[in-house]
Amino acid sequence: MRAMPLREIPHRVRCAVDAQWRARFRPPIQRTSFRPPSQQQLELRFTNEELAPLAAHLGFYERVRSIALSSRAHVLSMLGAPERDFGTPVNWFCDPVTGDNWPSDVSAFRLNYRHQSRLGEVKYVWELGRMPWLVPWAIAARLTRDGDLARRVVEDILSFVRSNPPYRGVHWTSGIELAVRVVAWTWALALIEPLTSPTEHEWQEIGFHIALYADYCWRFRSLYSSANNHLIAEGVALQVAGLAWPWLPKAAQFAERGRAILDREIPRQILPDGSSIEMCLSYLCEVLVWSFAAGRVRAQHGLRIPDSWLERWQASANLLLTVCRDEEPLPHLGDDDEGDVLPTGQPIRPHELGQILALLSGKEVEPSVRQIPLLGLVWGPQERVARLCSPPSESVAPLPGTARVPPNTSDAQLFSHCGLVVLRGPKTRVLADFGPHGMPPIYAHAHADALSVTLDIAGYPVLVDPGTYCYHGERVWRDWFRSTAAHNTVEIGQQNQSQMLGPFLWGRVARTRIIENDLAPHQKICAEHDGYAPLVHRRCIRRLSNKEAQSLLRENVASDIDIEEADAFWVHDTVAPLANARTSEAELLNLARDTILWWHFAPGHLHLTSNGVHWRRGSRELTLIWSASEPVIAEIHEGELSPPQGWVSPCFSVKYPAPALELRIAVPQRLPIEFSSLIFARYRAASQ
Repeated sequence: MRAMPLREIPHRVRCAVDAQWRARFRPPIQRTSFRPPSQQQLELRFTNEELAPLAAHLGFYERVRSIALSSRAHVLSMLGAPERDFGTPVNWFCDPVTGDNWPSDVSAFRLNYRHQSRLGEVKYVWELGRMPWLVPWAIAARLTRDGDLARRVVEDILSFVRSNPPYRGVHWTSGIELAVRVVAWTWALALIEPLTSPTEHEWQEIGFHIALYADYCWRFRSLYSSANNHLIAEGVALQVAGLAWPWLPKAAQFAERGRAILDREIPRQILPDGSSIEMCLSYLCEVLVWSFAAGRVRAQHGLRIPDSWLERWQASANLLLTVCRDEEPLPHLGDDDEGDVLPTGQPIRPHELGQILALLSGKEVEPSVRQIPLLGLVWGPQERVARLCSPPSESVAPLPGTARVPPNTSDAQLFSHCGLVVLRGPKTRVLADFGPHGMPPIYAHAHADALSVTLDIAGYPVLVDPGTYCYHGERVWRDWFRSTAAHNTVEIGQQNQSQMLGPFLWGRVARTRIIENDLAPHQKICAEHDGYAPLVHRRCIRRLSNKEAQSLLRENVASDIDIEEADAFWVHDTVAPLANARTSEAELLNLARDTILWWHFAPGHLHLTSNGVHWRRGSRELTLIWSASEPVIAEIHEGELSPPQGWVSPCFSVKYPAPALELRIAVPQRLPIEFSSLIFARYRAASQ
């Protein structure tokens, strides 16, 4: 409540009253209040030409078809959890981890899904309700012209509808989950339309839920402090329901409300530098795919794509193609729940998403974009999209796609709105988080990672952000994976830079500012944050030439290191009083007790020397040499439980032990405190 703006409180009260009304009385839309037309049911269609990017992967979808028609049809893994057979028909309430059932016949508005000691993480059962196999099944049915599989798509939707009456059970507790189903069901039914169609009664059953989902997304939309990716999802659900299901009650109203939300929120939530207002690259990608879905139904109806969307798509294309070249993974920044709005059954790489963005925003792209599966679900007829995506002053251009987008070849770049810094060597990518904490006022998906640094060698993370791991289910782990001690930055006094108040709520947050930008030509940048006021943490990072690296080695350590063919970087940390601090030196030194520089490594062999560590895995090696203003206690942690330390989570619900280096100055004698880290990254090809 403390974090909410005053105008949010009446909205919350209205939602609470509306929820109680829905829990007791009939839904606002009755199944008998509409009748679907006897002919074309959906205003969304896919031609064979449009599905060519999917047809390029026919072998994959033939395997999908084979599994879907077998006894393993619903043997599934949800968000990294072990495989489980959910049965046919599906048990929609089975928790994929515990095997227990979530309540199915209780008011959704009275179900406390956030704090479940018995059932744990609600995201697993929500993922089951998203039906991530549905669209891949529909694609497989369409490409192989299998009417039996197409009918199974319909039957799974009907099974869900009949098992989840309005406002009852865990699958009615979150608007974004309803929004995902609106898109998934619409796309799946449109894909199988040439093969089979629900009966009139079945259309009525499904349409009833689509209408209620859209109504729910409007009545309980995520406003004010919650106006993040959830609000965009709700806007897309409204627009898809209104445009693709025009025979529903209130369809025109749904479409207009969705349009208004999206035309306001997409330019707000995608920042001018192409990043996300939530400061999470994973949520940026999710918001982009939501916008693709809305753009696809708009294109079907001849509605223009707003210029503001195209500008943001172009900016995001630049960001993704700069940060993630070729096979490089999407870096962890803040939360990542691996949300997939339009699953094709095949993962989409960030570089591929950047190529789709470039294509949709009218840029020339490499020809291989034509084989990205997602493109087949979001790209309409060539001439129509060219017309709807071109600025009004331009004539219709031929479909781009015959040439390659000129890559951003700069080895140093700052994205000014999100504060993301990219430095590169021939085989190395260094990223630094020099930006804001997250999206105010609650900063739901932020981590306490100000000034943190990660490093990849040949596309493999070595100095890592440990990830997300969980949301609701395990508070100790939720807190640790978001903590300062879980990131490659400085921790002071065993405290976080920013104040955690809940799993998705922050209080006081660190404010970061860039104090020197010398990326061109010297590839150096410095920033500071006030999270430990009246102390300030400053960090400078710089890519070093071979000569500079040798010089710093001589100045800081007596060590003979072979740095030939290594990419070298320098990270310098300072802890000092704030300029206007009125605290005595003795008090400041007491506050600075237990100043720790953390370095988290990917799983691999980490060897500790007197003033450095050497990490190696396969053909990748990293040497880190440190010096400090005072004696340092160095310790390696791996797989510790109480308190947690030395872990990485490569994906949601999965964690592995991994080495973490702690460099501690326990009782500092003077200020400023300084650490200097020299990093040498090397990739040895197999032939070497």
